[in-house]
Amino acid sequence: MTDQQQQKGQKPTVRAGAASHRAAGPGAAIFALVILVGGILVGLYVRLMPDEASSGAVQVDRLFNTMLGIAAAIFLLVESVLLYSAFHFRRKKGEEGDGPPIHGSNRLEVAWTVIPALLVAWLGVYSYQLFAQLQPPHPTDLTIEVTAFQFDWEFRYPEYGITSQDLYLPVGQSVRMKITSRDVIHSFWVPNFRVKQDAVPGRETEFQFTASVIGKYRVVCAELCGAGHAQMGLIRFAVVVSPDEFAAWVAKQQQSAGQPATARELFTRYGCNACHALTDAGAIGQVGPNLDGIGARAGTRVAGLSAEAYIRQSILDPGAFVVPDFPDGVMPRDFGARISPDELDALVNYLLEQR
Repeated sequence: MTDQQQQKGQKPTVRAGAASHRAAGPGAAIFALVILVGGILVGLYVRLMPDEASSGAVQVDRLFNTMLGIAAAIFLLVESVLLYSAFHFRRKKGEEGDGPPIHGSNRLEVAWTVIPALLVAWLGVYSYQLFAQLQPPHPTDLTIEVTAFQFDWEFRYPEYGITSQDLYLPVGQSVRMKITSRDVIHSFWVPNFRVKQDAVPGRETEFQFTASVIGKYRVVCAELCGAGHAQMGLIRFAVVVSPDEFAAWVAKQQQSAGQPATARELFTRYGCNACHALTDAGAIGQVGPNLDGIGARAGTRVAGLSAEAYIRQSILDPGAFVVPDFPDGVMPRDFGARISPDELDALVNYLLEQR
């Protein structure tokens, strides 16, 4: 009611064309059906996940698409009501009065409280049942120990006494992954397998799965772990092969296990490729300086310091010579304890050869 209407004792003017909120006919049922069908179609045909490559991926995707369909239906419902209300109940030209005094609907409020609560409870039970089904406490065919560190992965096969930079898996065999971290919190994630597990320093976490499709899949770190975090998702792969190919790979690894690692292998083993680019090693890291031509440049960096001494000290004490435009404190400072003197000599000589 306007001030003039109050002074004259007039009744408030109700905008023309305003319909009661309780008036609901066949149109409401058709609208609800369209929303329901829209949610079902989104859940059935929209694919946001990568190709499934493990036995549990199908079940995980079924749960994900169920949630996606429900979310799509709720989105369509809310946006449709919002757009309808904005158009139908808009103030028309020339109207000066107030809108109709609608109190609301208790039944509607109960419905939009109870229905979402039931949906959340059902999805919670569904998710827990799926988790329990995917992680049953039974023996597996193969155990692999995963160690994360800035900024790389290391995969150890204790049954065979070998270590690999890529994760090799036999198709169709159940695998138990035991995961830990050498420095900060990481998160082991292979999107195609639908498996993800935190790697925590001083603690071992584990899960199990079965690779079902032969192929090569990227291993990703899903926890921000420092400047080279993104690089951890570019350099390592899960390689799924046939059981015969896996046995041949194991035999080859065992044969070379007793032989000294080449300098190029050391460059990769100690994670140098995660931060530095080096064409000879196939490294594309961008966190630290490019090492192509480092053998020719190292002797000119610090007056009176030879190229060999510069490279050696840069490995053992990364903060000694920080290249401009690159951050300090990113490169691990424990190489003196991790790398043997012979390996250090081999790595230094390898870098000196890069001219």
